[in-house]
This record gives sequence, C-alpha cells and structure tokens, in this order.
Amino acid sequence: GKLSTAELYEVAGRHFERFLGKSVCRIKNVTATQIADFHCFLQKLGLKTNSVNSYMSSLRAIYNAALSEGLVTVRENPFARLRLKREETAKRERPVLERAADLSIFSFMAFGMPFVDIVNLRKENIRGGEIVYNRRKTGTQIRIEITSGMKALIRKYRNDTPFIFDLGLT
Repeated sequence: GKLSTAELYEVAGRHFERFLGKSVCRIKNVTATQIADFHCFLQKLGLKTNSVNSYMSSLRAIYNAALSEGLVTVRENPFARLRLKREETAKRERPVLERAADLSIFSFMAFGMPFVDIVNLRKENIRGGEIVYNRRKTGTQIRIEITSGMKALIRKYRNDTPFIFDLGLT
C-alpha cells in the first residue's frame, strides 16, 4: 500500500543488480563485504550522501523484512556494521514562497490581519509595542500587541522604505 516506498525499494534493487553484474542474488548470500562495496559503488556513481543512504536503508529494510518473515536465518547480519548519517540539505524554498509563508504567519499572529493591511503597514504604525493602524476596508482603528514572533518577522524584513514589509509592489 506504500507505492513510493515500493518504488524506492525497486530502484535500490536495480542499483544492487547493476553492482553485482547479474540479476539473481539470493538474499541469504549477501555479505557485509558486499554491502560495504555496494556503498562505495553508489558513491562512485556520484550520488549524494542522502541518496546513497536511502538505497542502503532500503536494502536493509528488505533484508529485515525477509528476516522477520523467516525467509532468511541469521548467521551474520550483513548490515550490522552499516552506519548511515544524514547530511543536512540546503533549503530549496524560493524567496518568494518563503515571504508568502512568512506573511501568512504574520497575518495569523496578527489575528487574521488582511494582506492589503499588511502590505500597507508603515514603520510609523509601530507604537510602544503595538501596531496601530486604520483598517483599509472600513477605516476602523485597530490596535494589536506585537508578539515575539511578529517582532522576529518585522526584524527579518527590515528595509530602508517607510513600509514594515517592502514587497516591491509600488
């Protein structure tokens, strides 16, 4: 029922077959040396650390499933010495998406402040730990205490314009 996991197992299996140079390998015959060599093989293909780890982890999961089903008897677990350490990956979030997420969070923290009001907030609207502004739609004055989360976002988007959030819309 887990299609993406099954696909990952299949890809890991194909890599292992390519490493072995044959398509038939009995799981009970896999050795710790083969596992270590396979790890090196994947690295030499130029795969990133986390991709190598995914394939190694998939093979180990297949082996452990066979073990728990009684298809393999334990003599020496070939994965016993395998240690996988994830590598931190760079954020792929584009700045535009990050800003949209930040403004949504700001809106939430500001009790649902409408986007039109957020983009029109000026630095002069910050008064003594509060944001004081007139609602664009109704003209009603609104006062909202600035929380630590709101303060962090205001700091993050500090700029040289009169606006709290310079979105380059003008």
